[in-house]
Amino acid sequence: MRPGYCAGLVASKEDGLIFPRAVVQVPDTRFFVVVDMGGWDLGRGRVLLLDPQAPQGKRLTVLLTKLDLPHGLGVGPDRRIYVGTADRIFRFDPLAAEPAATVETILQDLPGRKPKLSDGTVLTRNAHPLKHFIFDRSGRLFVNIGAPSDKCATGNAETGPCAAGEGASPLAAVWMFSPPAGGLFPALRPGDKNPPHEVFARGLRNSMALAAHPRFPDDGFPLLQAENARDLPDADRPNEEINALARMHYGWPYCYDLATVSPEYAAFLKTGPYRKAQAIEQRGPFAIFDLWQKSEHEILLLAHEGPAMVAEQRVSRAIGLVGSRSVPDPAVKAQDAARLALGSNRVFRLWNIREIVRHE
Repeated sequence: MRPGYCAGLVASKEDGLIFPRAVVQVPDTRFFVVVDMGGWDLGRGRVLLLDPQAPQGKRLTVLLTKLDLPHGLGVGPDRRIYVGTADRIFRFDPLAAEPAATVETILQDLPGRKPKLSDGTVLTRNAHPLKHFIFDRSGRLFVNIGAPSDKCATGNAETGPCAAGEGASPLAAVWMFSPPAGGLFPALRPGDKNPPHEVFARGLRNSMALAAHPRFPDDGFPLLQAENARDLPDADRPNEEINALARMHYGWPYCYDLATVSPEYAAFLKTGPYRKAQAIEQRGPFAIFDLWQKSEHEILLLAHEGPAMVAEQRVSRAIGLVGSRSVPDPAVKAQDAARLALGSNRVFRLWNIREIVRHE
């Protein structure tokens, strides 16, 4: 751990935590909100209030229960707390006398446990249903819509495109929702339609970490995405990625790493509309590639602003890593995990990633 820092246990299984996924501070208070997924079964998720100053054993209060796979968590432009479940995003007041009475859904019927593909197929299982999200400074909402499978392909030699990633509402993408005039999304009633969305980026297997520069979308200030890449028999391949997102295709399921063609799609990529897809991974001038090996998975990107002589160098990123469940003792050392392959010096200058620290 970096000199001058310390770590302490605030809450654990003994306090009632089961499967905590995210934590965020309630603005201008000492309190924190925690989303606890509870497991992968239906309706086990909870939202908790954490008071770090309370006596041990009394630090957690249950606010909401019976949620389906809560994962996304953030503070909105209105300074209320927003939560993402498998198929919706809602806001609420965690300090209200009855928090459940303040819940307002702003997005609903998102691709959840049983998503519908562009060819009309309704799947019975979604491998990546968790909804991570982030607001930018204008109030736009960027939402992870994960790929429903690891590699899409069902055989060794696919002859057509992946239906999961096609169409106007593809999975394996980041969707962008823009609020109406005034900057806040309206509360939806059951049956109401969502605000229109745009596909901001596609070909992203599972965007479990997103972070926007405070000056995004100004030119040169990116929205970063951490990519949980496909699985291979080799535990250290392919590499995980951090990408500066733009309106383009990032490869899944046809490519991985910088420009490696997925073997299942090698023949298909030589024909049809994707015959030039060997260039599908050319991400442009704001790209950051291959941060670490496959035995680490990015689970969090956090902004940190500190004093500096030059404003462009004030922002750094804190990146959380979790070891692969298939590799209990990751072979990757922390310093090796911090290898950076930058797409341009300009990115590094404007988006100063100073250090990556793993603490266990």
